[in-house]
Amino acid sequence: MLSSNLMKYALLVALAAIAFVVTLKLSQFSDFFAMLFAVFVAATVSSTVGYAFSAVAAGILLQIMNDQIAAVEIMLISSIALQIYCVALLWRHIVLRRVAWFLLGGIITIPVGVYALLALTTRSYAVAIGLVLAIYGVFTLVRPRPSMPSGGFGGFADVIAGSIGGITGPLVAFPGAAVAIWCDARGWDKLTQRCVYQPYILVMQIATLAVLGMLGETNRIDIDHILFVIPAVLGAHIGLRFFARMTDAEFRALANVLLIFSGLWILARGLY
Repeated sequence: MLSSNLMKYALLVALAAIAFVVTLKLSQFSDFFAMLFAVFVAATVSSTVGYAFSAVAAGILLQIMNDQIAAVEIMLISSIALQIYCVALLWRHIVLRRVAWFLLGGIITIPVGVYALLALTTRSYAVAIGLVLAIYGVFTLVRPRPSMPSGGFGGFADVIAGSIGGITGPLVAFPGAAVAIWCDARGWDKLTQRCVYQPYILVMQIATLAVLGMLGETNRIDIDHILFVIPAVLGAHIGLRFFARMTDAEFRALANVLLIFSGLWILARGLY
């Protein structure tokens, strides 16, 4: 079983490397088509588990774009588009009462996350958050998940997990990390987990954008960037097809791999 999983992880790494090389090659002929392909790849990979789009997309887009503001706009528009698509397809399975506790904590702490974004240096928080995500991903990947009672913590722990996302969302564009980790620790199956943090991420992204807009920290969105909705939704469609075919164990393993990748990417941003 372990060797089989290692082969799957090696295949994922190989495919990611191929996609990265293809994107760079495309950029030699057309930056625009390379960017479209990068969004498609990131949407496909991240939609298999429901998060980490920004981490995957940034790892590619920032290699071919000099305008970081434009790259952030593209990631934001694409991420919201794929989240809407995924939530729309999962809607009949979503229990709003379960999501509400996480959203309560997240909405309360968004101002804290925005303040930290504007007041702190990138290095001071990216290194810490990146290390935590990477270490947790490695730990849970190689060690069986501990059994944790699903009803023994009430809504308070859900609020706490959601509040962490309210801080990490503005800081590192990753609001779903703490919620995804907590959903996994609760022992929920892949569909239940995704039906919690997928709508949570969508609402948090929109709310964070609204807060930044009210503070005057966002620029006018380039209307041309709306075109990136197309590869984002197409990738989300394919990613959801993979999600439907995965077992809970495969889903958990891939989620941990993406947590490791996201943690390492955030860590690299802090050290760069």
